Amino acid sequence: MDQYLALRRDVFDSGVDHFEAVAERLPFADRSFDLCITLNEIDVCRNPRRAVQELGRVLDTPGYLVIGVNTYPVASRALRVAASAGEIWRGSLSNPRVFSEKSLCSLVGEGFEVVRCVIERGDYPAKRQKPKPRKLLDYLPYRCDKATLFAKKRS
Repeated sequence: MDQYLALRRDVFDSGVDHFEAVAERLPFADRSFDLCITLNEIDVCRNPRRAVQELGRVLDTPGYLVIGVNTYPVASRALRVAASAGEIWRGSLSNPRVFSEKSLCSLVGEGFEVVRCVIERGDYPAKRQKPKPRKLLDYLPYRCDKATLFAKKRS
């Protein structure tokens, strides 16, 4: 949150136009942009499919889309589901959404040509310097990767 607030302060002070909007209802006319970049947004919006459709609506043809999102390997997703089912963890399984590389490409591929998806492999929590775990789930060896997807709007 501190990084977000610092970035927001920098944007306000820089003279760059900025907008706050719901991803599923962008306040822009059709075909307003040649490029849309969204970082860590698709996985926390209420309806990722609708958000991607909105990005397609505001992009001109050919328009380009860059999406950055956290993804989780199969084992990590399975641990999260098992921890929730066993009431070890009470976080929401759907918010943030749990994308794999395949599910992200599938979602975006409905309206775009996926050009490339780059995965940056994350470390397991045991290898990182991090605060003392507060919940039992924090002890589980799950990994979060970062995906950056590049796509082109279909004609």
